[in-house]
Amino acid sequence: MLLLGTIHFINQAISSGIGFNFPSLIQSLGLSSPFLIEVVAGGSGIAGLAGVLFSRGCCAATAARSS
Repeated sequence: MLLLGTIHFINQAISSGIGFNFPSLIQSLGLSSPFLIEVVAGGSGIAGLAGVLFSRGCCAATAARSS
């Protein structure tokens, strides 16, 4: 249980660090507009949400067709 807690803590620390520093990384690549920086930084979260929402529909439709 202690190992799982340690893995979870490290995972959260890395995710928070990347999420917090990602906009400044994008800015250092040359984007100067704050709006564009946030759109690019938030795009991965939006794409992940869309993947979760649409993959459930696809899996349910596939399961219904195979029955």
